[in-house]
Amino acid sequence: MIVGQTIEETLPQELAKYGSDVEVTDSQEMRDSLFVDVSQALQMDTPGLFLAPRGGPFSYMDISLQGSRTQDMLFLVDGVRINNRLYSSTMTDTLPGSMTERVEVLKGGQSLFYGTQAAAGVINIVTRGYTDDFNGQLTVSGDTNDSIHYDGYARGKAGPGNYVVYASQDKSNGIATYTTIQPSATDQRRSYDLSNVGVKYRLEVLDNLSVDARYTHTDARLDYPGVRVTAYSKNERDEDVASVGIDYKMTDWAQLLVKGYWHDWDSAYTTINNVVQPGTGRITGQTVIDNETYWGYEDKGINALAKLTPHKGFEYVVGYDYQTYSGKDDVLLIEEQTEEVNAVFGQVRTTEDLIQNGAFAAGVRYNDTGGVSTTVWNVSGRYDFTSWLYAQGIIGTSFLLPTAEQLYVIQEPSALGNPDLEPETSENLNLSLGTNWQPTSGSAFQLQATYFDR
Repeated sequence: MIVGQTIEETLPQELAKYGSDVEVTDSQEMRDSLFVDVSQALQMDTPGLFLAPRGGPFSYMDISLQGSRTQDMLFLVDGVRINNRLYSSTMTDTLPGSMTERVEVLKGGQSLFYGTQAAAGVINIVTRGYTDDFNGQLTVSGDTNDSIHYDGYARGKAGPGNYVVYASQDKSNGIATYTTIQPSATDQRRSYDLSNVGVKYRLEVLDNLSVDARYTHTDARLDYPGVRVTAYSKNERDEDVASVGIDYKMTDWAQLLVKGYWHDWDSAYTTINNVVQPGTGRITGQTVIDNETYWGYEDKGINALAKLTPHKGFEYVVGYDYQTYSGKDDVLLIEEQTEEVNAVFGQVRTTEDLIQNGAFAAGVRYNDTGGVSTTVWNVSGRYDFTSWLYAQGIIGTSFLLPTAEQLYVIQEPSALGNPDLEPETSENLNLSLGTNWQPTSGSAFQLQATYFDR
């Protein structure tokens, strides 16, 4: 049994109670389906979501949720944002599928709690949870693409707290990524070597006070062959994600979580192209385009979230977010920049004491980024007409801060950033009518129809 969940970890389930459409893929389903990474689980198990990895496992991907763009989706690992704010792309290899307790997909605009890049929804990857009983797992697998995978984890109770440790490695000597490729490309197969280690520890200081520390490290060596002239192309990455949270239940009706987080990504990019003789197509030499050229970013901040139920009929969730982000890309010529974000938000929710068969909520968020402010809101709800028929929906606004590429890229004459760009804003609506019907004991039938507009 999972223990020690914070109000941040249970937030997606609570938002589902108040009308957000949430899809969940748990660890057992991922194991039974032999998913290598999270992107495979999302690709196969989430209605309304389109996902296409560009080069097989552990690669960049194009993703669309209910018709959205890739940059409209926010990715989190245990509540820590892992999106690349340098430009509109993302990867899901920060954590392999075997280390995942569940993957939660929240559909519709979710900027109220999650801020920028949640215009179409949020994908939250939850790592293996804490347990009091010792348990673990070891896995070795391979495939016909000359790939091999190792992973293992252990968890249990140690002293006054609980721990989880995990590690994995994925390696392939080369897989074909294109069905058609030009003879000028001599690097025609994509190899990868990715290792991941992590540790979590939760210390119960008092009955109503706990401290939770988490750390994940990823080393990756990833090939990116092209369809023409590529002789060698590799991205080498060192990535760290860490957080420390304090969970304090002040009274029976007040709970507070304060968490600091840090996400650091450092990459060295190397590209060598073949030189082709015009007319003959003969390769006459090679030219170095990038030689361990640096690109990377650092994202760190503090989140505070409080849940208050001082009286019957309503409960309140309030919070504060502080984020400082800095990044640099010598490949795309993005100069080093730093951005600070401050935000406050709040939501009012009904409880069963006020409405028996329904749950409704309304909230607002104020976001300030270097003097540029944005205010967003949403209203959501769910009503159960019977034990098997329900309606739910969410309406509101969201925002998307410009990327560093959009603001500061210098690639004359083809591209030049605009530092005066303001945040994008969006209006969104999701409405659903569904049924959970159990005709006999042990059987179930689920059907949901959704209308969305953004």
